[in-house]
Amino acid sequence: MFYLGKFSDEPDSLPPWELIRNWLNETNGEELLKEYCQEAHRKYGLGANKTIETASLDQRTLKFRTPKYKPMKADVVTYSIDEEGKDMQKHRKYWHIMEGQRPDCVWYLEPVNEENTEFELREHVYYVKY
Repeated sequence: MFYLGKFSDEPDSLPPWELIRNWLNETNGEELLKEYCQEAHRKYGLGANKTIETASLDQRTLKFRTPKYKPMKADVVTYSIDEEGKDMQKHRKYWHIMEGQRPDCVWYLEPVNEENTEFELREHVYYVKY
């Protein structure tokens, strides 16, 4: 069972993901974000030696299966990895994460529409170094 206390008090959106927003204002912000995504990827058990090709921050809609929680806007990081290492257009795979319940946590998200603009929570990952 997931702890959703942080979400229940927010009417239409979650607070901005300050850590990521601050990084993106720095000169090497994109590299910091890619390193963070690589660490989250490793902690989630998806592989330690993967190179993050792209990483971006966008506001997306978070949805819930239970009617207790209404859809809300959230900062979502989308990152990609070239699974084959050669043709990025053919083999690029994407993952989506958002801020977790603690500063060293992230939520991995599952897209619920084809446009990848709406998501549900999938897995909470702990001890992501930043």
